[in-house]
Amino acid sequence: MKNKNHHDVIIIGGGISGLMCAKYIGSKINVAILDKGRNFGGRMATRHFEGAVFDHGAQFFTAKSLEFQNYVKYWYQEKIIDIWFSKESNKKSHNHPRYFAKNGMNELAKFIAKNINLNRSTEVSNIEFNDSYWNLKTLDGSEFSSDNIILTIPSPQIIKLFKNSNLSAINGFDIQENLSVDYEKGIAILAVLDGESGIKKPGYLKEVDENIAWIADNYLKGISPIPSLTIHSSANYAKKYFDHTSKDQAHLILNLMKKIIKSNIVNYQVHKWGYTTPIIKKVNDTTLFEKYNLYFAGDSFSGPRIESAAISGLSIAKKILKKYQI
Repeated sequence: MKNKNHHDVIIIGGGISGLMCAKYIGSKINVAILDKGRNFGGRMATRHFEGAVFDHGAQFFTAKSLEFQNYVKYWYQEKIIDIWFSKESNKKSHNHPRYFAKNGMNELAKFIAKNINLNRSTEVSNIEFNDSYWNLKTLDGSEFSSDNIILTIPSPQIIKLFKNSNLSAINGFDIQENLSVDYEKGIAILAVLDGESGIKKPGYLKEVDENIAWIADNYLKGISPIPSLTIHSSANYAKKYFDHTSKDQAHLILNLMKKIIKSNIVNYQVHKWGYTTPIIKKVNDTTLFEKYNLYFAGDSFSGPRIESAAISGLSIAKKILKKYQI
């Protein structure tokens, strides 16, 4: 039975793909986003700590397609984003601007989310299809219904949701078989410094060693008022230490940093990412689920780049509007 929280479209997941999809269709049909986090934006994540500001997920994004470039041009004109650098120092090609949000990557997510019906701390625990629409239940006991569902969360979470909903298969199509995507894990160490890092402008180091994949200087990047670093571990390091204490996760990397930077780390926090780079084993044609008004977008289906995830959300939005003949 449809309830008072009925929508034309419900999007599960408030990352870039869900936000872009909702923004595209939200002025034309009734859409809501349900996100399990206290915040939203997925990998466009920013944290404030002891006066410093840290991007601790995606550090930047590029715009290679004309469609996405049009959005980026608008965000740039609105002074939400800026160019961090245009070319990696160790590469001779791929001269695409690397954009960042001037007040932290999550500020771009917030800008896109303006006027979107977005429900935070709302984790969907069960979905049920009733011939022509979907019923959804959340962990806090809330209930929603929708004519269409768009799933933008990581594939392992999708599989878990369907399993918990006793929908491991739909009309003979096995969900896990069709959506076989694994993810690398990640550990980000957010470090406050007592002086400038000594890293050269524009403020990043890449593939430092087998344990450190990326270092971003948030001060040189222009988002932090005081010197601070985001240190991203390698995938192998994260896999090894993911279930250890924060102290153990940081110990080796902090010791390595003593040889890399000229100042001291005076305090730090550790953030764990269960889903970073998707490893796509097998994703079959997900259009086979569309006759059940069920759609998929996000990096499980598009790859790890911010742009590709955004385009995947826009692609589903266009399908939905075509369906409504809008």
